[in-house]
Amino acid sequence: MKITDGNGADIVDTALYYVMDARGCVGNCGSWWAPKGAGYVCNIDSAGQYAGADVRSMRATDVPWPVAYVLERTVRHVRVDSQAFERRDDQRPKPRTTRAKVAP
Repeated sequence: MKITDGNGADIVDTALYYVMDARGCVGNCGSWWAPKGAGYVCNIDSAGQYAGADVRSMRATDVPWPVAYVLERTVRHVRVDSQAFERRDDQRPKPRTTRAKVAP
């Protein structure tokens, strides 16, 4: 049974925690429990928040971190699919107009 959080502080049954899967990460992002234990997410905004009473019985590799502690240290990345962009200005590369010569 867990008695301390990732900081080494006693778990408070009524406090809220994010739960990190300490077995690995995705790139430089932690792997967090999704709401209702429905898998894992990398985006902390999509992660579940669990009461201390619930995190006590989790696996040794599941590390509860106080919600405020995590949010104070959260870095949000803007993710954009650059393939969805189509430049229409005059700065886009010009198409090649010469063809390679093929030897006979």
